[in-house]
Amino acid sequence: FVFGMAFRFRWRVLGSLLFGSALLWTIPSMLQDRFKEIFLFQGSSQERLLLIETAIRMIKAGPIFGLGLNTYSDYFPLFCPPDYKAVMYAHNSYLQMGAEMGLLGLFLYLVFIMLLLGRSAYAFFNHEVSEQTRVFGFALVAGVAGILVNCLFESCLQSTQLRALFWSLIGTACAMATYATTPRSK
Repeated sequence: FVFGMAFRFRWRVLGSLLFGSALLWTIPSMLQDRFKEIFLFQGSSQERLLLIETAIRMIKAGPIFGLGLNTYSDYFPLFCPPDYKAVMYAHNSYLQMGAEMGLLGLFLYLVFIMLLLGRSAYAFFNHEVSEQTRVFGFALVAGVAGILVNCLFESCLQSTQLRALFWSLIGTACAMATYATTPRSK
């Protein structure tokens, strides 16, 4: 979806997304049940809301510098409701990072990523590069953007494998942007 929004057929992509969502909402299926469960805050959505509230309480306990890196699961039992027995992660990378490293650390982390992505996207759109380089470069930026959106719903950046993929995509996008903007002798 993010990749498709960069091209002139973006309205078709957006229309297709809305049409597909309408189909999921109306056609009876297991997907319809899950789709409605998410938007009506039933089933696992209630647990996710509880986890979000818990993470926000943790952030309030250490708003500037957090509770310490990699300490979310250590502090979780102190902040969750007493009848909740499992130790969970936040199901939101940003809330979990905010609890661990504070709002200052989260802000600086996101600014750093946005600067890298912004520089890369600028290079692909505002420099003379081949169409293949432009599409591949923007696909990398869109892939990172997709992971960042997924981080709203999962603790992706706490997984070693996904974190390695994330930084590899950013590194490749920055390398391509640097190559695209480097003057070459003729």
